[in-house]
Amino acid sequence: MLLATLVPAAWQALDPGLAAVLASMFVIVSAAIYALHAVTFDAFRLTGRRLFSTAVRDE
Repeated sequence: MLLATLVPAAWQALDPGLAAVLASMFVIVSAAIYALHAVTFDAFRLTGRRLFSTAVRDE
């Protein structure tokens, strides 16, 4: 409901310059998150480490 009422009002106020800034910020943040994910899980894959161990430990 909130989205249905705010998006049309915000869309009227959104100028092309601000839209370009927001779109570029979205692309940069998305690329950074993807890169962090890729580097982290490639490091685990290359080193043979596991993020979550499935082995049962006897302690």
